[in-house]
Amino acid sequence: MNRLTAFFILCLCILSTAGCVRTEVGSTRRALGEREKEKYAPIRNHKLKLELTGNGQLFSGEGGFLTFALINGGEKNIEIKEWYSNEGDNIVLYCQNWLPGMTTYDPQGWVKLDFTPKKPAWRYPLSLTPGNRMFITKQLPFVDSLNITPGNERRYFVKAELTLSSVKLSSKVSTVSVRNPADKRRKVQQREKSRHFGR
Repeated sequence: MNRLTAFFILCLCILSTAGCVRTEVGSTRRALGEREKEKYAPIRNHKLKLELTGNGQLFSGEGGFLTFALINGGEKNIEIKEWYSNEGDNIVLYCQNWLPGMTTYDPQGWVKLDFTPKKPAWRYPLSLTPGNRMFITKQLPFVDSLNITPGNERRYFVKAELTLSSVKLSSKVSTVSVRNPADKRRKVQQREKSRHFGR
C-alpha cells in the first residue's frame, strides 16, 4: 500500500466518523425539541378546549394529581409550535378554598400556584387533528399535607390556563374534593359486599 492510498483511506474514515457525529446530534435535537424563540405567531380562529378529566376526587397522600385534556373541537388541524417538551409546563393551575356557605367561586379569590418551567425550556411542535386531544397532568402540591379525618372532605375550586403566548385558553372552573385514604378503602369494601349480596 503506497502513501497516497493510505492517506485516501484515512480521509474516508475521518469523513465517515464526522457524518455519524452529525447524525447523532441531529437525533438528540429532534428528541429534545428546539430551544424557545422570542416570539411565536398567534393561533387565531381555533376551537380548542381545556377540560378537567375524571370526577375531581383526590385522596391525601396520593400525590394530588389532576389531568386536563386539550381538545381540538374544530374541523382543521392545529399546530402549536411553542408546546413545551415537558408536558406539565404547558398549564398553570389556579385554586381557591370552597368555604362553608359559598355557592360559587370568588372571582377575586384565585391563588396562582407556583409555576417555574424547566430550564432550558425545550419546545416541540404539537399537532392536533380534529377531535384529537392531548392529556396534561399537573399536581396540586398541598394535597398530601392535608390532615383530613375519615368521613370528611375539603373542597376547592380549580381552573387551568395555558402558559403559551400563541394561544390563550382557560378551562372552566371545576370543583375538587380531597378525602382521607380510609374513605377510598371503605368504598372498595362496600363494593365488594354489594357484589356478593344474596349469596
